[in-house]
Amino acid sequence: DLGAGESILVSHRDGDRWPRALVPTVEDAYRYLQDHYEYDVYFGVAPRVGDLETVERVPCVWADYDAKEFGGVLQAAYAAQQRYAAPPSFVVCSGHGYHVYWLLRQAVTPESAQKLMRAVCVQTGADPTHNAKWRLRIPGGQNYKDPAHVVAVVLQESHPERKYDAVDLLRLAAVPPDSAWLLWQTDLVKAPGSKERYPSRSERDLAVLCALVRAKVSEATIEQLCTTMPFGERYREYGGLDKLHKYDL
Repeated sequence: DLGAGESILVSHRDGDRWPRALVPTVEDAYRYLQDHYEYDVYFGVAPRVGDLETVERVPCVWADYDAKEFGGVLQAAYAAQQRYAAPPSFVVCSGHGYHVYWLLRQAVTPESAQKLMRAVCVQTGADPTHNAKWRLRIPGGQNYKDPAHVVAVVLQESHPERKYDAVDLLRLAAVPPDSAWLLWQTDLVKAPGSKERYPSRSERDLAVLCALVRAKVSEATIEQLCTTMPFGERYREYGGLDKLHKYDL
């Protein structure tokens, strides 16, 4: 959705050098990737205006989970996002971790985006990549961090229909990690570190809903979570969102 005067920043790592360029389309960004396929290739997630550094709006927020920060276990890096109560729009396996993106319904200022990403970082243990000018690896490229073990950068999950209001994403960052973790579960096991075990799905769901309501998450976003997250299976099976509104909420 690039606007007038906006471009995509692309760059690659060549030893200690970081050549950069501005390109006008996604197709051009992928041509840049193909032209520099033997390098680590990156893109500026937020569009640039006029020059390499100017960012006026941010259309999504992101988090970077490096496996080395989670005991070197790739699956543990992936699971870290489940401490946040919002399913991502995109998940990219960077080869040594995960880049997770949440699309916004409306772009926000760099300052607002950075505030939100700091909150997600604190909640989930992500790397501090919340600068609005940040660059991340282009999916489809290669990760040369370990030259002896070059790995692909792969788009692992794609849900472009998942879009959020920035205010709700910030509120979701206030949902306790135990409650956020329950959103992702289809069984009734207790959350890590929690003494509570829920004997029924309805009791588990009510506990999650109470946490969402306490965080002042909008009903529209709660509906979205109920239709996309594992914990919402009961609503999808029996009564749908009508049951959610008439009884639980």
